[in-house]
Amino acid sequence: MSSSMRPTTVPTTPGPEHVRRGRPPFTAIAAAGLQMLVAAVTTIAVFYFSLVDAAKPPLAAGLALVALYWSANAIGVAGSIGMLRGRALGRKVLIGYAVYGILFSLAKLFIWHESAALLFGAIDIVLIALAAAPATRRYVR
Repeated sequence: MSSSMRPTTVPTTPGPEHVRRGRPPFTAIAAAGLQMLVAAVTTIAVFYFSLVDAAKPPLAAGLALVALYWSANAIGVAGSIGMLRGRALGRKVLIGYAVYGILFSLAKLFIWHESAALLFGAIDIVLIALAAAPATRRYVR
């Protein structure tokens, strides 16, 4: 066998970053599923209430709201996917997304007096609890 046929590198044992993680824990799957459901609902709702509803804002403001919400939801979905893949940054992004949701729910409650914001605020609290659960924290590194 010629020297060109031999491997040039010695195989090494995989480090901790190369070890395949097991299946994500239930808390991580539930957090990602809940976030994606909230993102889907709020994406449709902001489109309807900003561009279709009779009491819609001016077109420029409506488009700005749609762009803001859709980009925030895209960031949240990316955080969910990252967390399911075992990335610590994904979990942090998901918690940040939920904190943003809580702050926006508080603004809707106290500024616009919309009681429906209570439901979204409660869902965001559950999302933080699931993302901060010990099983989720052990899964992401």
